[in-house]
Amino acid sequence: LNRLDGPTSGVILLSENPDLARLVKDAFAAHRVEKTYAALVKGIPPGKRDSWRDCLAVRKRNGTLRTQTTRGKPNAFVDVDLLQRGSGPPARALVALKPTTGRTHQLRVQCASRRLPIIGDATYGDFRFNREFRGKRGTGRLFLHSWKTRVATNFKGQAIDFMVESPLPDAFTVALR
Repeated sequence: LNRLDGPTSGVILLSENPDLARLVKDAFAAHRVEKTYAALVKGIPPGKRDSWRDCLAVRKRNGTLRTQTTRGKPNAFVDVDLLQRGSGPPARALVALKPTTGRTHQLRVQCASRRLPIIGDATYGDFRFNREFRGKRGTGRLFLHSWKTRVATNFKGQAIDFMVESPLPDAFTVALR
């Protein structure tokens, strides 16, 4: 019912019931699904909380999709919470990203455009930093995790409030040390 970029870990929703699947897809389309991602970023956000509003455009280049910020009416919205700072250099932070839209590569592009690239992002990230980080920490994963998802809907006259959480991978804790 939802998709993640290939290297992103975490929650994926499935349904065996086609009617329920349609209701959940409709909830996604109407932005009525609450999603929370955890990301480990290079740098420290300037505040404890923020709301990012950007205009993103998706282009196909050499058979692959690339997203970039552009001028225009905002179409990508995410609320950001600083959860934890990494200990010692290099500067890094664990953030919660709560998008209300779901554009291609949205979170990765919005972080990178604020000079807070997600560690391990091989498309929009800081490539030199990623190589050094992988060498020191021994992990080259993308530090983006679909952490929590909540769907509230009515199904056959019954209210359903479904919440699922996927624990943060151990690599996040290790990378913050």
